[in-house]
Amino acid sequence: MKRESYEMLGLPRNATEREIKTAYRRLARQYHPDVSDGTPEAAARFREINGAYQRLSGSGRRGGAAGYDGAEFRAGAFNLGDLFGESGLGDIFGFGANAGATWWPDPVPGADHEVDLAIPLEDALRGMTRRLTVRVLRRCGACLGRGSLDGQIGTCGQCDGQGALPRRRANLEAPFRERVDCPACRARGVVFENPCMGCHGVGRVVGSRTVDLYLPPDRPGEMPIRLRGQGYDGEAGGVAGDLYVRVRLARHPLFKVRGDDVCSDVEIRMHNALFGGTITVVTLDGPRKVRLRPGSPDQELYRLKGYGLPRAAGEGRGDQLIRFHATLPGGLEGEKAGLLRDLLSIVKDRDAPSDD
Repeated sequence: MKRESYEMLGLPRNATEREIKTAYRRLARQYHPDVSDGTPEAAARFREINGAYQRLSGSGRRGGAAGYDGAEFRAGAFNLGDLFGESGLGDIFGFGANAGATWWPDPVPGADHEVDLAIPLEDALRGMTRRLTVRVLRRCGACLGRGSLDGQIGTCGQCDGQGALPRRRANLEAPFRERVDCPACRARGVVFENPCMGCHGVGRVVGSRTVDLYLPPDRPGEMPIRLRGQGYDGEAGGVAGDLYVRVRLARHPLFKVRGDDVCSDVEIRMHNALFGGTITVVTLDGPRKVRLRPGSPDQELYRLKGYGLPRAAGEGRGDQLIRFHATLPGGLEGEKAGLLRDLLSIVKDRDAPSDD
């Protein structure tokens, strides 16, 4: 197979890597569909040349143009510097001379986007539909996301068509050079001669997207909610990414969340703690009357079953846990206040309150 590859490039078997690359560039100029007559024979020859170069140079590291199928050639699909050398694509096909060549970038899928949504406890209990407006990158309406109205291109002046720029870095032992993607052409090696004025040739602009999100009656889970196709629009007509909504419970002024239960603190008069009575407490379902039995202890936890948040898989609701705090009458202090607290502490009846 390697012997046939050398023959396809017109090289002896002991050809160096530089000779292989030079022969490939020469033949690519001759048989490339954009400069040849476009016949099936030329397209087949171009594929053979690509395949031979791939096998001899280890093109798995190069991202070459072996995917060309004879019908279309897209400059964004390969590394311009590796395939066409230091001169770049512009010197080969005349882009640098503004020869009127047209080119459109390959579609690139849009990125995903994630937002946080805080909802009140009451909405988690009853369910809700929330309209969200998020800021994302949207397709430019002027150029329909292509970056240019006519597709006329030229060689990137910042990287000279290489698609990359050298950068000098230093480590602990010695400085070294590396190549980074060119920000002007985004590693393509070519730029639009007449970029769209609406998006400055990028193809996308900052915009917003409005979606309606339905949340059923449930406690928010740890995994975000995925809305397909509601993220960033893709480049050059690529599909949009997804929107992930991470839902959490907002802080409540009266209740604290403990799993499926909610907790609250309620102050009661000393008279109710000693002799019982009916008081009104606030729940997620509204006011609720609770009867205190005589001798209700101070700061003990009471449970109202079924007044918490929805349980997983629709298995009912959690409970509301109430901690009652007995308050002293106004004007009591010193020995009198101590006597009242001692009286409350020796009461033995610890029955929980019951609903009316």
